[in-house]
Amino acid sequence: MSYILGIDIGGTKIHLRARPQKGRDINLIVPSIGHIDEIGSASLIRDLARHVKVLGGKMRGNERIEAICIGMAGLDTPKDYRDVLRELNKQSWWKQADPNRRILVNDIVIGVRAGTDEKDAMAVISGTGSNGCAFQDGEQFCVSGKGHLLADEGSGYAIGLAGLKAATRAEDGRGPKTKILQRLLKKYKVNEIGEVSEKLEAKNTKMQIGALNDVVEKAAESGDRVARGIIKDAADELILMVTTLRKRALKRKASVDVVLVGGTINNNKPLLREFLRKARKHRWMNPISLVDDPVSGAIKMAEETR
Repeated sequence: MSYILGIDIGGTKIHLRARPQKGRDINLIVPSIGHIDEIGSASLIRDLARHVKVLGGKMRGNERIEAICIGMAGLDTPKDYRDVLRELNKQSWWKQADPNRRILVNDIVIGVRAGTDEKDAMAVISGTGSNGCAFQDGEQFCVSGKGHLLADEGSGYAIGLAGLKAATRAEDGRGPKTKILQRLLKKYKVNEIGEVSEKLEAKNTKMQIGALNDVVEKAAESGDRVARGIIKDAADELILMVTTLRKRALKRKASVDVVLVGGTINNNKPLLREFLRKARKHRWMNPISLVDDPVSGAIKMAEETR
């Protein structure tokens, strides 16, 4: 017996889904040990292999992997792709599948396939990181996605970092007062913002800062003007990604599906509301929040290799 394997590797979690020839899908969701930019492809794939083995143990007789599709955050350059593929080719479970049925793509690709069956569509990812892509006539057009030093606008990381900076400015009097400061001090059980920085100067800093978008979200929901400004700026950046892609592709379509991918855009309620409010000004834009997890797009793509 065999099964199809779909994998979504994000900045904070890894979602594996197996679809056996008979029976129900089996899911395994585990924390990520870090973003590929921070831990490297070798460490990431070794960690992934452990989870594939655990999932395989749950298959009850469905022993062989028939097809695989992996969507990976941070897979942004040809070098990234070569590095990850080199590590995957060391893995027996990867080589087990037909070479023509092995797919490795950026996670935005599986995200858009999870949200729409339209071949020509867009997706915007806002998770720990961010990027946007349009797909037209088999071609892919992308913006942002250059990592947190050069891009990641509108992401959980960008929101969390803006919150940290706003709290720092508020504490020393360079900026307006904000509830973000007290929420951060309470969260980390410290007396001043500098102590928060000390706690963040460790492994997986990007993930830790990205998780602070929740602090900004809660402050915004309570009416804090600084937090609401940060959320507005993030929404502006995500809308800018989509409208920029519109200039490069899909101009001929009167309506374009824009799939919203990632925990930040889908779970940060003030951000989602602000994005949708701004999207209504563009009549061609049809925003779609994911109902199923992005890994469903990986399963779909693997099935299509038959």
